[in-house]
Amino acid sequence: MDLTLQPEEVLLLRRILVDYLADLRGEIADTDSYEMRKDLEREEAKIKALIGKLQLRR
Repeated sequence: MDLTLQPEEVLLLRRILVDYLADLRGEIADTDSYEMRKDLEREEAKIKALIGKLQLRR
């Protein structure tokens, strides 16, 4: 899937993801369930990859 974004949209999306990532890290730290923690860590990795892709498009 291709998604065309304007530069200011890229910045906004990146900021949203970075903010969410900070919240997610807190959730990971507070999670007692091993399975849930692993799911959240996989989500964290995907978000980091997305942020990396957005940085390349600047």
